[in-house]
Amino acid sequence: MVIHAAAETAGGWAEHQANSIGATEQLLRAAAAAGVRRIIHVSSIAVLSSGRGGAIDEDTPLLADSRSAGPYVWGKLESERLAVSLGEQLGLAVRIVRPGAIVDYQNFDPPGRLGKRAGNIFVAVGSPRDRMGVVGLDFASRILGLLAMDFEQAPAKLNLLDPESPTKAALLTRLRKTNPDLSVLWLPMWVLKPLSLLLIGLQKLIKPGRKPTDVAKVFRVDRYDTSRSAALASRWDQWTSGRRRASQG
Repeated sequence: MVIHAAAETAGGWAEHQANSIGATEQLLRAAAAAGVRRIIHVSSIAVLSSGRGGAIDEDTPLLADSRSAGPYVWGKLESERLAVSLGEQLGLAVRIVRPGAIVDYQNFDPPGRLGKRAGNIFVAVGSPRDRMGVVGLDFASRILGLLAMDFEQAPAKLNLLDPESPTKAALLTRLRKTNPDLSVLWLPMWVLKPLSLLLIGLQKLIKPGRKPTDVAKVFRVDRYDTSRSAALASRWDQWTSGRRRASQG
């Protein structure tokens, strides 16, 4: 089997067409030609729409306008669609995994939606109580390994997130452990929203033919149903406990 996690991370539409969408097609066709029949395709939680209200789960529809969120999300979304449709044509069993923002808790670098750093000041957007849909690197690796080992029981779609979404305050505590002199300035959403409207107006004046960026939308806080990730975490614990007992017995 193959775990396909490669994708373009920079550049414009052409780069993502070639190195995300095009690369996915090449990989699936090469896998089918080599007799591989099981594919785990790593997409992104960003491909899901958040406009219907409620918590985002595995049944949340994909973004209606795949280009609305920029080249990276477009490449991820169209790659996911291609993996499903081409997999059916080629007779491949495809599982879709959509990680949240991946964070390495051992070498912590804050996810973009937490805020922005300017020198020794970190501007955190929102509220300290806001919860973020992230996934630890170690946890993501373990769950991908579990899905590979038990592919037949793997869900068709998985939004891969920490079973309990951390608060922004908790993430900033991790950041300050390695940056004790860092000052944190909170920018509430009620302040950011009117500023974002002003920036949209300025962008329209400066570049009238270009779609403006809604900064408030970039930093919005989505709610996620993490029950499927939590169930897989429990399965992982059971599997590792069984392995330990077997090695001791």
